[in-house]
Amino acid sequence: MDNPWQTFCNMTSPSSNNAVNGGGKKGITKKSKNSHSIDVVLPRAPFVRTVKHCARTIRGENAPDHIRFTSEAMNILQEDTEKHVISLFRRANVGRAFSNRKTLHSKDFAFARLMRDEATTAEANLEVD
Repeated sequence: MDNPWQTFCNMTSPSSNNAVNGGGKKGITKKSKNSHSIDVVLPRAPFVRTVKHCARTIRGENAPDHIRFTSEAMNILQEDTEKHVISLFRRANVGRAFSNRKTLHSKDFAFARLMRDEATTAEANLEVD
């Protein structure tokens, strides 16, 4: 499976192309097998420390010092966090490309958040109608 950090601009290698792999059920099966694997980019220990620190901060001073998470919960949280960060980088890269720059700026990330918020608002408006 390709490293998502290397392919966040949708520049995937030809080997990951469904047409090259034969397409059809074989490609779908391969994708579904990979979608359940825990192939993370961020190192596990620093991520766990950060999550536990955030949990202690949110719970306040009266919370116990030792907060426990199941390994399944931590895996899901790490995978979703990485998906969110990669998605943010993809949208920021759109803003960078639109401005004809080679470097990402903070305004690109602000644009990416705005795109996400507008998409969420549009979905909510569709549900109301």
